[in-house]
Amino acid sequence: MPVSNWQWPHLTEAWQYRSLCLQLALKDFRIRYQQSLLGPAWAVLNPLLSTLILIAVFQRMAGVTIEGVKPYAFAFSGMVVWTFYASIIPEALNGMLAASPLFRKIYFPKLILPVSKMLNASIETGVSFVLFLMACIWWQQDLQWTAIIHLPLFLVMALLTGLGLALWASVLVALSRDFVHGIPHLIRLGIFVCPIAYPVSLVPAHWQIIYFLNPVSGLIEYFRWICFPLYDFVPYIWISLTVAFVITISGLLVFTKIEGRLNDQM
Repeated sequence: MPVSNWQWPHLTEAWQYRSLCLQLALKDFRIRYQQSLLGPAWAVLNPLLSTLILIAVFQRMAGVTIEGVKPYAFAFSGMVVWTFYASIIPEALNGMLAASPLFRKIYFPKLILPVSKMLNASIETGVSFVLFLMACIWWQQDLQWTAIIHLPLFLVMALLTGLGLALWASVLVALSRDFVHGIPHLIRLGIFVCPIAYPVSLVPAHWQIIYFLNPVSGLIEYFRWICFPLYDFVPYIWISLTVAFVITISGLLVFTKIEGRLNDQM
């Protein structure tokens, strides 16, 4: 009977290279801002400026209001989650290409590349989250501090989803360089198809099951339910969390399957 090519990744081996993985993440963070005038301050300014633009477009012009949540806090909460995924996918695409010359020179588990991109995006997201909390206090926005017990589950799901998307981005760029140019356009579209600055109630009820097949939509809504006391829990969130789990597991399996061929394909 032939042996299946599907294998679970060697997580123990990847753990042994955790120092290299962390160094790659910190290096990416430094390189991104080292030649800019404001430096790491852009980690704060990027989500803040994006939030103000979204407020102007969706909240002021469209007249969208959310009960119990100030427009600034509502849009900012969506941007905290969205910027994590909007940065991790391009980073994974370009990171795999940038590291490809090393594949034939030294050995290291390729899994640490998408993991390092996830960690790099987590640094900026952590800064955005702290800024979000400070802004809510400044705006006198009520926060649901008792729901912090749900935060660990949210973080686990958010990080696993980010890892899954980074793995699939790495797989796609190994198959064709065209994805490096095409996927960023889909990411820009994601600002409008995710509930970043508009409530899910604007989506027709008969479309919401399909809408929440996007895992980022469910994670944004889950994050808001954790943060805001009067925010309703949307049951379709579990669809997004299930899809996120599938993306992560399938990403690990497919990435492990092609990992041995990356030297020839990249």
